[in-house]
Amino acid sequence: MSARKTRPARGTPITAGMSVRDIAAALGWSTAQISRAKQLADIPLETFDAIVDGYQGPEELTVQRIIDLSRGWDTSSTTRERVCPHCGKTIPKRGATR
Repeated sequence: MSARKTRPARGTPITAGMSVRDIAAALGWSTAQISRAKQLADIPLETFDAIVDGYQGPEELTVQRIIDLSRGWDTSSTTRERVCPHCGKTIPKRGATR
């Protein structure tokens, strides 16, 4: 059995060859935060600017909402539920409170 890998301490400089988990540990971020940052960086600048400048929704403009809007997803609060195509039951949308 091999020894357990030690993650870098917070504040450690990021170097080539580091894994996503190592970068997250060095920054003090979670892997979910790293994933959202990568998704946000993949949005073209023109699309990002159009979303930020033109947003007039009733809810706060969050990083996740910007990512969803860039994908063309409806993020309005009136569409918090979906219907399962198999059984017909209501499925709460990601981020909806129960």
